[in-house]
Amino acid sequence: MIEKTNLYIELFGLILLLLLVISFQSFRQFFTFPTERRVKKGERSQVVDFVRGIAMSAIVVIHIDSYFAFFHSKDPELVISRLLANFSRFCVPAFVFSSGFFLSWKGTSTFWTSKVKHLLIPYLVIACIGFFTKYPPETFLTEIVPKLILGTVFQPYYYVPLLFGFYLIYALFFRSIQTWSRGTFYFVLIGSLLINFASNHFYPRTLPILGESETISFTNYFFFFVAGFSAKKILTDKDVFIESIKANRFYFPLFLFTIFLYLSAVAYYTIAIRVEISNHFLFYPIACFIALTYIGIRLESAESKNLKRVYSGFAYIGENSLALFLLHPIVIHLMHRIDPYYLGGFYLSWIVTFVVNIILPLLIWKLAFLFDIRGKI
Repeated sequence: MIEKTNLYIELFGLILLLLLVISFQSFRQFFTFPTERRVKKGERSQVVDFVRGIAMSAIVVIHIDSYFAFFHSKDPELVISRLLANFSRFCVPAFVFSSGFFLSWKGTSTFWTSKVKHLLIPYLVIACIGFFTKYPPETFLTEIVPKLILGTVFQPYYYVPLLFGFYLIYALFFRSIQTWSRGTFYFVLIGSLLINFASNHFYPRTLPILGESETISFTNYFFFFVAGFSAKKILTDKDVFIESIKANRFYFPLFLFTIFLYLSAVAYYTIAIRVEISNHFLFYPIACFIALTYIGIRLESAESKNLKRVYSGFAYIGENSLALFLLHPIVIHLMHRIDPYYLGGFYLSWIVTFVVNIILPLLIWKLAFLFDIRGKI
């Protein structure tokens, strides 16, 4: 029943996606042929960092639901936790989607040196340290290599080999995407959507090798990776984005209404049968990224100091997302040794758990390096 429910929710989201594409030129602009955009050295959109900060916080929310369910799976209050987790299921696709914004090809050595230095080495070091908090020390030599390759030292670590898979695909096929014909790009874009949909619901989980590798399969996120190239200009240029919003006064209100409809369906099934939504459905992550980009632009220009602090806080989390991504799983794993309700019941303990899993990894990261280092995933 859960699988059928997920399929129904996915199909409903695809209908909403299709209606937006058909109805509004402003929405179709997110899926147009990518044109070259000259980016100044060191330039990075803080609005995108704000969105990625929200997405990183959403990852923590999902893991809190698992933590609470581990101890109190039958607690009726956990429907709130599950609802928040399902509303947060845009998070991993958001990182894959935005990875296309910042990928550029400046030669094999430059490209891979950057990825190894800023992602692979921190991952290897922290994953090896984290191994000893979860597994017997005597199994390190026999188990660490396959766990690193598959990203299974901690469950969220699957994202690192997944991302390196996309880096490889980019280096082999997408590095010259601006030279493609429009027909080629749209063929790949539509093909990626179909592959992603098929993988979401018909992945061969029973096969020995493929089934074990599902979490790191590029097919689960392929559409978001390809769409990231076409959406790059509009989502990293605030003026272009706002112009697209203003082009049709009905567009954005109806766009937000589609998100409301989708989340209403998610809320219904969450309350009715405690369904757990997949991380890589096609409509919601794209829609969420667009909506959060709009919120980020508005907060950036807000006069209120409190709103500015909220914006800067999430942008800071986005800038340091690697620290949270690598250290937060260790923190919440260690927290599994105590019942979360010992921290003060459901509501207070939820807040405390969230704050601890945001603040503590950032503090550890800063103390470890003793200077401001901004890790990005």
